Amino acid sequence: MVVAAGGGADTVEVLRSLASQGISVLFERERLGKAAAYNRAIGSVRGGDAVVIVNSDVVVEPETIDLLLSSVEGGCDISFPRIVPDRSRGGFWSRVSSVLWDLQDVRIRTLMGGKGMVPSSGGEVFAIRSGHLRPIPEVINDDAYIFARVAREGGTCAT
Repeated sequence: MVVAAGGGADTVEVLRSLASQGISVLFERERLGKAAAYNRAIGSVRGGDAVVIVNSDVVVEPETIDLLLSSVEGGCDISFPRIVPDRSRGGFWSRVSSVLWDLQDVRIRTLMGGKGMVPSSGGEVFAIRSGHLRPIPEVINDDAYIFARVAREGGTCAT
């Protein structure tokens, strides 16, 4: 399933192409934010034990999807990869990005409050057991919110 929010004529053409290949497509003319797209997507999920959420601005290797799904199939309720910023350029923005991801890990660790779950900063892509799919409110850090909510519900996690 693809949820697209906003975009021009080229976006509509790509979505038509995906739909013609049997992929479910949800299109919103107006950009209402990530939470709205997430909520719309999970409201359309039918069947299956797990769902993989991938944001549009990342490239994910097929092996990553396989690892995430195997974690959920192995008993985890939510599985995030550890995002590692591309440090090959070594410039200022690369260093800033690394620090921001590390800060998010610290924040998630704090949110977990010793529940034994491994913190992760992988909200750009994650697998979640279908039973934990719930609408989310407009929050600043939606992936940390989802992670913390699953922990509060007694869920387990893998990174």
